Amino acid sequence: MTSFEYIRERCGNRKWGGRIIYHNYKLCFQPLTFEQAEDGGWYYSDHISQEEYEKLKIVARGIVPHYIRYEHEKNLKELFADYYNDCFETFKNNRRNDIELMLKSEKDIEIAFVETMIDEERCRIDYSKKELKQYAEYFTDEENEILRQVCNGFMRYLQDRLKDLKPEQEQPTDPTNTKQPKDEAKTKQPKRRITPKISNEDDFRKYFTLKFQNKGYFDYLVSDIKDLATINDCSIVAKMIYNTDSGFINSFTTFAGWCRRFFECIGVKVSEGHNFSKSAKPTDELKRKFYYL
Repeated sequence: MTSFEYIRERCGNRKWGGRIIYHNYKLCFQPLTFEQAEDGGWYYSDHISQEEYEKLKIVARGIVPHYIRYEHEKNLKELFADYYNDCFETFKNNRRNDIELMLKSEKDIEIAFVETMIDEERCRIDYSKKELKQYAEYFTDEENEILRQVCNGFMRYLQDRLKDLKPEQEQPTDPTNTKQPKDEAKTKQPKRRITPKISNEDDFRKYFTLKFQNKGYFDYLVSDIKDLATINDCSIVAKMIYNTDSGFINSFTTFAGWCRRFFECIGVKVSEGHNFSKSAKPTDELKRKFYYL
């Protein structure tokens, strides 16, 4: 049973006197009414007009209902992209009379859209969490965790898209100034920068469940590993994978055994006596980036 069917079956029932329906990126509660049949009997009617749709109580907005409705038809990347593109088209249609905005390049229009959507989607997610609490008894801990990951994942999708559209500009420097800024001087630069790359994805894939892969998380992991810049960060991510219950198939008796295999998979060499057990705790940035672990 898909999440959407699950909610309709367990939330939209006679106990609540209505049903949950999906309409225009919203989950709405539709009260059921009685209608009389030709044989004189009475039955529940779920007929609803377009005008009545607009008056229904909304229990979830944005990416949450979109995921619940389509998660059985698309992987996470496709689902995020479809929702993003539809919202972008709506944004442009709603602002077609804004001459100043429409005269800008497509890239600048998209930047304005993403900056607006980050704030709006955060509000939609907060609204959905609050309203769905009344149906909490119908959700398992696993389903609540999945919805949390979807929300975090889409917010990251927006932030990454904005980063692609609006890369940070290098600040001009004074060539006569040889002194480092105080903050920069205090920052300890990594001794060795690396370029991880998984050359054999099929070999790496066997360590993760089909469920993890089908949700698109494996593709995220492969892509995110390429951005790791230090051996320490790689060790931290290896430990995050080792400790996760989100889909890692752990066939290793020790963390050191997995970590050494992980470094082989990502093509990064470490010394024979490297102590993997001293991996630091993940930073907030790594937690955000690897949220699916």
